[in-house]
Amino acid sequence: MREAVRSVCVVEKMELLECFLYNIDHSLYDVHHVLKDSCRYGWTHIVKWLLDNTEHSSLDISSAMHTVLHREFVGPDNTLVGLLLQYPIHDKVDVAEIIKECCWWGLLNLVQLICEKNDHKKLDMKEAMNTACSRSHFDLVDWMLANIENNLFDMPTAFDKAIHADFDDLNASLILLLKDYTDHKLIDMKHLLTIGCKQCWYNIVDWVLGNADHTVLDVDKAMNSVYIKWMFDEPFNDDIEINCRRVKYEPLIKMILEKVNHSLLDLKEVFNQACHYASLDVVILVLENTDHKKIYVKKALDILYISWMYDDNFDELGINERRDKYEPLIKLMIEKENFDSLDLKKVLNQACQYGSFDIVKLVLENTDHERLDVNEAMKKAYDSWMYSDKKCIDGRNRYEPVMKLILEKVNHNSLYLQNILIQACKIGSLDVLTLVLEKNDHNKLDVKAAMNILHDELNNFKYYYGYMNFDFYEEHKDRSDRNKKNTDHKLLDVKKATSILYDAWEWNYYYSTIEEIKDMRDQYEKLIKLIIEKVKHDSLDLQILLNLAFCCCSLDAVTLMLEKTDHKMLNVQKAIDIICYQWENSDIRDKYEQLINLILAKVNDDSLDLHQVLDCACFYHSLDFVTLLLEKTDHKQLHVKEVMNIICNEWDFDKNSDRRDKHERKIKLILEKVNRDSLDLQNVLNHACRWTLLDVVTLLLENTDHKLLDVKKAMNIICQHWDHYYYEEDEENSAREEKLEQLIILILDKVNHDSLDLQQVFDCVCRYCSLDVVTLLLEKTDHKMLDVQEALKIKYEQYLDKENIDERDNTCNNKVLIELIFEKVNHDYLDLKIVLFLACIYGSIDVITLLLEKQIITN
Repeated sequence: MREAVRSVCVVEKMELLECFLYNIDHSLYDVHHVLKDSCRYGWTHIVKWLLDNTEHSSLDISSAMHTVLHREFVGPDNTLVGLLLQYPIHDKVDVAEIIKECCWWGLLNLVQLICEKNDHKKLDMKEAMNTACSRSHFDLVDWMLANIENNLFDMPTAFDKAIHADFDDLNASLILLLKDYTDHKLIDMKHLLTIGCKQCWYNIVDWVLGNADHTVLDVDKAMNSVYIKWMFDEPFNDDIEINCRRVKYEPLIKMILEKVNHSLLDLKEVFNQACHYASLDVVILVLENTDHKKIYVKKALDILYISWMYDDNFDELGINERRDKYEPLIKLMIEKENFDSLDLKKVLNQACQYGSFDIVKLVLENTDHERLDVNEAMKKAYDSWMYSDKKCIDGRNRYEPVMKLILEKVNHNSLYLQNILIQACKIGSLDVLTLVLEKNDHNKLDVKAAMNILHDELNNFKYYYGYMNFDFYEEHKDRSDRNKKNTDHKLLDVKKATSILYDAWEWNYYYSTIEEIKDMRDQYEKLIKLIIEKVKHDSLDLQILLNLAFCCCSLDAVTLMLEKTDHKMLNVQKAIDIICYQWENSDIRDKYEQLINLILAKVNDDSLDLHQVLDCACFYHSLDFVTLLLEKTDHKQLHVKEVMNIICNEWDFDKNSDRRDKHERKIKLILEKVNRDSLDLQNVLNHACRWTLLDVVTLLLENTDHKLLDVKKAMNIICQHWDHYYYEEDEENSAREEKLEQLIILILDKVNHDSLDLQQVFDCVCRYCSLDVVTLLLEKTDHKMLDVQEALKIKYEQYLDKENIDERDNTCNNKVLIELIFEKVNHDYLDLKIVLFLACIYGSIDVITLLLEKQIITN
């Protein structure tokens, strides 16, 4: 009985536990264990019943309090601690430990209860206050300060605990409250300033700067902590969030700059950080109130450009936002600083690299051009434009104005005009090209080289992009039409043209969307039909045209070729192979089926690999086409056995019900159409049992000699794979479990039981609570053939193996299973202790009551 009560506690069967408590002598079970488990699981009414009906001296109250007080991760059970404290047990528990733990978790109501029932002076209120402050429980600290004598606290230590709390627990309101109860001379102002800056607490930073000697503060460290927080604050994705950061941290930095003597600050670092985060107000503040010799503007400019480069916005909109963010800072620094102290060559190069028109203009208009490397700057603009195009970002709007500005402002004698001409041709800048050609002697330029570059770039563009542009494509088709009407075909290499057409198709097929491919099919079909009709076939590569016609699913083009061409000149099977690997697209399945039907009607079967065609049709579930092949083709050419084995061996679990239905119908179709002597029926049966194809199993069992099938092996497969579905609870697997049950019932109904391992079946259905099958076996099988005790032992061991306990092991099916076996099976075949244990676990009060009433089990 002791073990039964323990098991009830473990599985948390409240109704059974209450039954034991109210009806069984306490001496027969471990009351301490029940109290401890009740405290662990929060069974308040059980704990109250034990405290009301049991001598407290017989209970380990201290252990129970420890259990409710130190629950892992969740803290004390508020209700149970309050309940226990209502009883006269204070001499049996460590009240100091209780109040400390309650302060740790901020349980104000329990602290109030303890303080009401105990003398404050006998409690360690100093430790309680320190604990509450270390955890930043504002309401609790506020109540303690208002209701408990303050001389019982160590306020400096409490304040120190509050400012050294875990970073995530720090509470500004608590610190502001405690400062009024603490001698300011005893406060660690340096640390308070640091955490105030890290947490961005303006009022606390303002209070520290107004009440502390700045020389004892590490203001530099505090300032750096603000910038570090600015950098590593919550992740951001756009400039809105970046601006939110600036609004949050910039006022704090400005406050420190305004209140603290600048001699205590590293202004160079402050200035650099302000540039890094594009903080315009801080940059202005430093530039206007500081000797520029102390801040090294050259380095700050480098920092600005580096930040500009590594900003995370790489799309076109983001690039424009970055310019708006950093450009005003650079212009401000250039305007405020003496030009002689700046590396203007570097400034110009960087401005050209980032397409900053205003800065380029500012430098060119206010600087002797001999101090600048204008050719290098022009190259920077060109390289950046090329890089932008590779990233699919339009660089023209940013870099073309810069290049034009340089050509307008700078003496052309100092420029490498040939390089600029070539660059303009490569990037397709008509304005730059016009400026160079209109304002310079053409004899000094190699215009022929530039023209060749233009031609090469145009060809590259047409190869990679031209055939995706359908306006261009339509123009190309019309032009081809006109050429074929008005040109001697001997002057044209039409074969090469068709080859280029096919290469273009392959390229665009893999780099286009489905909608683009549909448009391409229409365009290509027109071109193919035009070429077939207009050009003499001897000058064509007919195989490429046939392949292309298949790719486009052009029934008209394929029909035209098959009717007007000698089939010996065509490898039709090769064309079929091309589409076999594109069949999966349901949008074109019908067109492919029509193509195959056309070929079967027009082409000699001996030239086709019908086995591969059948395999492909089966793989893509084209049932109409499979039917056509089986009805109109010699099965010896199809290798149906091999195809069926591929169907069975390559299929995997598929939650797509439509595909699953087609898979089952496909197998049934082959079984119905093909001589079964040519099939591996055992493999088919195993596969059908593995994937619960009920109709296939029924068809095999009803129409096949069972001697040809190893049904025992198939049944074992069902039992082995039930486990896979049982522990993945969802609608699909629940439906599959129902099919597994139906399969087992079907086999038990159709097959001689002597050919089955009934014990394995019984163990399996007991393990997974298949009540219908258990009932069937118990009613229609001699129990001597079944080791029922072994099945119960498996359930018992399943429970003891804690790692395999699943939520579904506690369902009502288990309860019904135990009751069913207890009712149907002779008790002489059962270990009643195991029956009682399982009844307790699964909550079968009827079985427990019957065992107790008949005194079958006495202890």
